[in-house]
Amino acid sequence: MASQVLRRLLTRSLNKQLCVTERHASGFQFVPDTPDPKLGKTEKKNLYQAVTDALDIVLASDPTAVVFGEDVHFGGVFRCTVGLAQKYGKDMSSDENSLDMRVAAVLYMCRQRSGI
Repeated sequence: MASQVLRRLLTRSLNKQLCVTERHASGFQFVPDTPDPKLGKTEKKNLYQAVTDALDIVLASDPTAVVFGEDVHFGGVFRCTVGLAQKYGKDMSSDENSLDMRVAAVLYMCRQRSGI
């Protein structure tokens, strides 16, 4: 009987000590690095702006680069290609919405780019 009472007291004591009064979604706190000024100017962007800038850089530097997807002439589903069709012309993208048409578009655009 004394051992059961002792066990209950120890269990209650341990439960109180292990009980967390504050609950956090994550123990991780993000602290951004300070950018190295030697690498150039930086600016804050959201993911969509970063994707648009990356596509812009690739299309400017590689004349054979193309963009495939639905409504890419109008900015795409996530609006990441807004303005790129006007800047680089309609040859930079294929605005198709079915798989068969995409395959045909790939072949057509490859043929156009190669000059055959």
